[in-house]
Amino acid sequence: MTRDTTPSALDDLRALGRKIPVYWRQYLDWLADVGWGRFALLSLLAILVCGLLLLPGLLIWLILGSAAAKFFVRPRRLALPAPEKESAHE
Repeated sequence: MTRDTTPSALDDLRALGRKIPVYWRQYLDWLADVGWGRFALLSLLAILVCGLLLLPGLLIWLILGSAAAKFFVRPRRLALPAPEKESAHE
């Protein structure tokens, strides 16, 4: 890294630092909406892919962290309007 590229690299790191919380929130929102069955299937596929890439240690932490986050983060539910009571007409 030279003096000319150092400021550019630092600017890129600062920009990334501002975007990480946004991406993390989007990931948690997606994770909350995914069902446990689909989460298990995606975890199994990730185990297969990371096994081929020889990255099993990283994968275990990713799956455990995602499972813990999924357990504690509840999906956002839209407030539905209360049903109107029908008046009895005779």
